[in-house]
Parts: sequence; structure tokens; C-alpha cells
Amino acid sequence: MEYSSLNRETARKTAPQNGSGVKVLIVEDEGIIALDIGLMVAKLGHSVSGVVYSGEESVREAGKIRPDVVLMDIRLKGKIDGLQAARMIGVRYHIPIVFVTAFSDPVTLGRAWATKPLAFLQKPFDERELESILSGISRTKSSP
Repeated sequence: MEYSSLNRETARKTAPQNGSGVKVLIVEDEGIIALDIGLMVAKLGHSVSGVVYSGEESVREAGKIRPDVVLMDIRLKGKIDGLQAARMIGVRYHIPIVFVTAFSDPVTLGRAWATKPLAFLQKPFDERELESILSGISRTKSSP
């Protein structure tokens, strides 16, 4: 079984069945990291609505599935990086972006802040940090 099938199957099996929680699109070109993030999201009671590996895929998938949030790696393989993809998703679909990155140099952070992300998670991050962000989105989503 290829990795993406395994990841989608794991996400489907661990997603909440009652429609509660936050729908998350994971954009990460490192398969094992994407799987780890997906398992964390599910463990926290939210659902992984998609996992993609490039900026181009993230823009297409965000338009199709309309997640509540996108967890976006900044450095991605492909023609557009996570910053460009985030900008496009924000303009087209108004979906909040949380950058998940190992990079914290001033130039990259400056470019990232210009996209107006909801938050940053510095790799490696801990489950409590992710829980704090997703809980905030969940509360916002459920308030009138």
C-alpha cells in the first residue's frame, strides 16, 4: 500500500464520526511528518480532511474540501512554496493558515507574516501547542 493511501485510511478511521471538531488540511512534503501530524490531529478529536505534499495540490484541495484550517509547511517541493500557496488560499478561500516549519530565519519569517497566518508551529512542536490552536478554532467555529 502506498504511503498516501495509508495516510488517508488512517485519517478516515480516526476522524470523529459526529461531525464535531476542526477539519484540517495538512500540507507537508515529508510523509512521516504528515502522518505524525495527522495522528496528533485525530487524537485531539479533530478530523484530517486531506493530506497533500505540494503547494499546487494544497490550493486545489483547499478549494475542494474547504477545511477549517490548513497546517502548511513553508518549504515544499514543487513550483510554489508554502508561502505562495498560503497567500493563494487566503485570497481565494479565506481559510486560516497555520505554518508548521523548522525555519525561523528573519527573511522567511518576514515573508510568512506578510501572508497573515493564524499562527506558527515551530518543528518539532508538541501536541499541547497544536491543541491550543485547534481548540481556539473549534470555539470560534461553534460560536454564533
